[in-house]
Amino acid sequence: MTAVPEIPDDGEEIERRIGDGLAVELVQRFAKFLDVRYEFVLSNWYRAIGDITDNNTRGDLIAGGMVLPSGRDPAVAFSDPIFPTQVWVVACVDFPVQPIRPSGDLTDDIRRLRNTLRGRSILCIENSGLDPALFDLEKNGANVRPLVGYPDELASALIDKKADMSLLYAPDALIAMEKWPGKIKVMGPISGKQEIAVAFRKDAPKLRKAFNDFFAQLKKEGAYDRLVRKYYPTVFDYFPEFFKKKN
Repeated sequence: MTAVPEIPDDGEEIERRIGDGLAVELVQRFAKFLDVRYEFVLSNWYRAIGDITDNNTRGDLIAGGMVLPSGRDPAVAFSDPIFPTQVWVVACVDFPVQPIRPSGDLTDDIRRLRNTLRGRSILCIENSGLDPALFDLEKNGANVRPLVGYPDELASALIDKKADMSLLYAPDALIAMEKWPGKIKVMGPISGKQEIAVAFRKDAPKLRKAFNDFFAQLKKEGAYDRLVRKYYPTVFDYFPEFFKKKN
């Protein structure tokens, strides 16, 4: 069984991260559920889909934070949603612009947030869910500064003053605010709420169904909530409707 991280890295860093994270532990439990060997395979978003769909496949699934697509037919089949997310813009607390006040209208909130980006530098990660092209950042006058690294490294780069602001997945932002209390503020959302799922080859429906059955059992037993609390204890406060619906 294979889990795929978002960004390639050196061997020492891979070894440090290989046993960490909600997705990794979830796939390890799935492998145990199937009574098969778990194997970590390094990939990146340039080639991750090809790594499970090409003739010389390197893995069986992608469990590195793939957001369920909308609109066009994807090249892979997705599991039931396993986690909620959203893309936020964050800044250091001393950034001289106040966060937007939520209006109850997400479209209006995003529009007002975009107005704060003009002439400001913003960290992002290309070829991922934090790619600036997804949010037209440059069209809105932002000075885009791509970071080569993991999404959870964006917050530390921001604190090191590598840019004025940063894109950040909501769960990573929550962890960053716990890790560096009083250092980071959320400026507002730049996307709607999204759902993350595990990706499979389209010709592997039995494996996908097995994962969905495994995941349903994990939720029914309460083990999934315990696993989420281990890595993202405050996410329930920000996405209560997801966990209420899924449970």
